Amino acid sequence: MNIVFLSNEYPVWAPGGVGTFLQTFGRTLASNGHSVTILGVGIESVEINMEDQGVQLIRIPKNNSFFPNFIYNARQLNKRLKEMHELKPIDIIETAELGLAIVSRLHPAKKVIRLHGGHHFFSEAENRGINWRKGLLEKYSFRKADGFIAVSNYVKEHTAKYLNYHSKPVEIINYPINTNLTPPEVAIDENTILFAGTICEKKGVRQLIEAFKLVKEAYPNMRLNLFGRDWYYPDGSSYIDMLKSTYDREYLEGVTFHGAISR
Repeated sequence: MNIVFLSNEYPVWAPGGVGTFLQTFGRTLASNGHSVTILGVGIESVEINMEDQGVQLIRIPKNNSFFPNFIYNARQLNKRLKEMHELKPIDIIETAELGLAIVSRLHPAKKVIRLHGGHHFFSEAENRGINWRKGLLEKYSFRKADGFIAVSNYVKEHTAKYLNYHSKPVEIINYPINTNLTPPEVAIDENTILFAGTICEKKGVRQLIEAFKLVKEAYPNMRLNLFGRDWYYPDGSSYIDMLKSTYDREYLEGVTFHGAISR
């Protein structure tokens, strides 16, 4: 099959869960004879083309035009999808929840949404309302899908509270892992709690820090190590800075923010 994933995330550019999934899954598909392309919008002024163990990576140039990003991205991505289909028919176009909003209905490929957890899904976890624009685009995206893949039953059921699957098939397929990796031999430190993931509200980092405070009162030698990239509010302010300003130095004693690290 010829499969195109629409995403701006991939480990060669930035850490993150969706990008890691695409790399693991994409490499496996490619090794089994399928054509795999990750197509997205970059941050450079020129197009970037790379290859990663059989996975083709294409990042179209960033928007330098007078068009709004949404219109520019839609035009450029649909143009590229049409060109790719003419060279070799695309069987499947896969995106995350909001991605199909910018894909033309006229494209003949089957369109699939993989439910990683979208804007509606995380509204409850982040204790916020639905942004009207993102909410509308997500609903529009769902109407275009020929089918859905949920990474867990919880994602499937929780998303259904907010969005309609329009009687299209929904399958649960858990995230794949690379079983060929050899885990490093490391000593177990019983006084260490480790978190790995984006440092943000929806991952429960604030609640973890508050729970750790209680743990440390009972076990003074305990340490909490947080590994992951920072998250930024729409105004550009840092989530980690917010935590450090909310809790004083004594409260955060034993808590260390390590930032993102390579796999």
